[in-house]
Amino acid sequence: MSSVGSDVSEAEERRSSVHSLRVEPPTTTGTRILQLLVVALFFAGMVGAFCYVVLDRESGTGGSEDDTELHRNASSNWTILWPEYSDSGYCLFIKFPEEGLSENDETEEGDEPGDRIDSYWYQDNDLQQLFTRIDEKYAAYVFPTYIYWATIDPKTKKVISCTRDNTFGYPEFISRLGLYNMVDRHSEIRRITNNKKVFVYDGEPSSAPLHNGGDIGYFIRAYADYDTGVLLGWDTFYGRNSKSKIYHSQCWFDDMKAKAPPEDVWNKLPAECH
Repeated sequence: MSSVGSDVSEAEERRSSVHSLRVEPPTTTGTRILQLLVVALFFAGMVGAFCYVVLDRESGTGGSEDDTELHRNASSNWTILWPEYSDSGYCLFIKFPEEGLSENDETEEGDEPGDRIDSYWYQDNDLQQLFTRIDEKYAAYVFPTYIYWATIDPKTKKVISCTRDNTFGYPEFISRLGLYNMVDRHSEIRRITNNKKVFVYDGEPSSAPLHNGGDIGYFIRAYADYDTGVLLGWDTFYGRNSKSKIYHSQCWFDDMKAKAPPEDVWNKLPAECH
């Protein structure tokens, strides 16, 4: 009897166990749909976040410095009337050979074919301001309606005096450089200049010198970066009657950036100009 009772007890326990497993109802169709919707919303959120990051980077509003650069297409209708800047560059000034020297006369090894100065270019077209040194004797601090010409000591490289010119400002300064109106006469020819891929444009020579006593160029050729559209440099050619005896000058800025200069640049006006 005890064996029979034990079997009955075990059978009841098994039935009880089976019943306990069936307490939770099976997943319904509605519940499954809800789960799928939650998963779909999760993935949609991830895709949306990814798209936002990509578009934010392309629009130039991201947080890093490189994201703020505004690249431009320089293949046609190119202009330098944009914000751009370079902390370092150079200008080279090549003079006519002195009388008595022939074209076959050799210079010492390592000599450059002219005088070279360190340069920089800080331009904000919205503010119509430009700080640069593209002259052996002067640095120019250009504002919308006037210019400060800071005279540079050739030995110490320091400012020794400063004069204010109220006769013209930013737009006319660009024009007298021959860089205001750029003409594409080369059918978007791409050339390698100073190891850079560029678009080549011709400038429009001015009838007035950049500053009193300066020379007037008769031919200007400028170079726009193929990728970013910034001004990389330009060549200016002068006639044999140039007062300085310079027949060719070149300014070049390899690291020109396609964005406005740091704001503290505009606070670096020499004390002599205040």
